Amino acid sequence: MDWLAGQLSAVPGFRLRTDRLTFSRWLARDFSLTVSVPASAGRSGPVPLTYYYPYSGQTPPGGVTGRLVDLGLYPLASGLTEAFWEPARGGIAATETVWGWLEGSGNTGENIIINTHTDGPNATEENGGLGLIALARHLAALPSRNRDIYFALVTGHFQLPQFSRTILNPAHPEAGQGAVSTWMLDYPHIYQAAALGVTAEHLGATMWTDDPETG
Repeated sequence: MDWLAGQLSAVPGFRLRTDRLTFSRWLARDFSLTVSVPASAGRSGPVPLTYYYPYSGQTPPGGVTGRLVDLGLYPLASGLTEAFWEPARGGIAATETVWGWLEGSGNTGENIIINTHTDGPNATEENGGLGLIALARHLAALPSRNRDIYFALVTGHFQLPQFSRTILNPAHPEAGQGAVSTWMLDYPHIYQAAALGVTAEHLGATMWTDDPETG
């Protein structure tokens, strides 16, 4: 986040802001699956399941399960994977939303919002910030802009129960229902004057495929 903020602050005319937020952390208490790794693989003994993908606070008391996928590296273990969760010690953690704007030269009274999220489990999931930096540099170099352009790099996408707030917008119910809703409701005068909203994420992904069994 410091790097993203530094890149945006270096854009000519960009006015940078940072909002500090807190949330309750959850950690995995136990994993029920281990895979026996042969000595020929360079290590031996049981290896616990270490990757999990929760929305914190939504994991049911009985844990979560999923199929183990055989990648051909180790003998396939049978059964399902499970992870059990509990609040972390000292459980309040801090996080940040970085945002800012480029002023327009027109008098339309409208603005444009470009947003992304900054948390994710892989480079494709969380690379939207790079796109916003590129857009900010491009738009700052234009000779004029009719509208103010806001850039919001919001936190909390993978903590939706803690960072989602409902925005009543019957005309466009899809707007503001994710983590960006917290930022929008903190600054209602911005989104209420928006003529356009753009979400940039998953840059470079060429397709979306749903699992036919799980949906």
